[in-house]
Amino acid sequence: MNTSGVSALQNIMKDDYFRDFHQLLKGTREGADPNPNVNETIVNYLAIAVNNEFSAASSNGLTIADCGCGMYGVTLSLNQLLNKKKKFKTIDELTVFGYDLDPAIAETTTDLNEKLQFFPIIGNFYEAEAPITKFNVVVFNCSLWLNDATAVLHWAFEHLSEEGLLFIIDLPFRFPSNLTKLLLDMGWDSPDEDLGLPVQNCEQKPYMFTVWQKSDPKR
Repeated sequence: MNTSGVSALQNIMKDDYFRDFHQLLKGTREGADPNPNVNETIVNYLAIAVNNEFSAASSNGLTIADCGCGMYGVTLSLNQLLNKKKKFKTIDELTVFGYDLDPAIAETTTDLNEKLQFFPIIGNFYEAEAPITKFNVVVFNCSLWLNDATAVLHWAFEHLSEEGLLFIIDLPFRFPSNLTKLLLDMGWDSPDEDLGLPVQNCEQKPYMFTVWQKSDPKR
């Protein structure tokens, strides 16, 4: 992992102005521009995958690692979906493990639907001990910046269950230029068309939205 990048992130996150700007960028602060609502888009695609028999999800629950989650991240959109009585047909419980460098994530008190749990983890996801063996979904929403993309994507591959999904969303100029090659070389693949998910790269201005699925590693 790029330790200089980690140190830079930790120092930057101490700055209130930058932290506020970053949360606005991620669409997780009150007053953020809801168009596009990136977290809602992630959740909608996730619901499509699950309801189309996404094999990595079990009937007992769905586990999500939201890396660089900010204030709840995708959890609020999941909560809104559940409260609108729109259900994941085959899932009884959704658990989000939210990683972030900002300790404020541990201070949130929003009431969540009884089928949804959120566990904040302060620190770098690749340094903290994983709370479970495998996740069904890993999300990087505007959180690859200043990180070693190769190490980050290896971490995601190691911590995803078979056929698990990887969501990456960021501003196009912040995507590593070799991202697609890195993913293909590691053994990532496009999600099965039957899941109804977008192809690898989908522009959702001003963001780039990409979805990948874990497959057998290339030898």
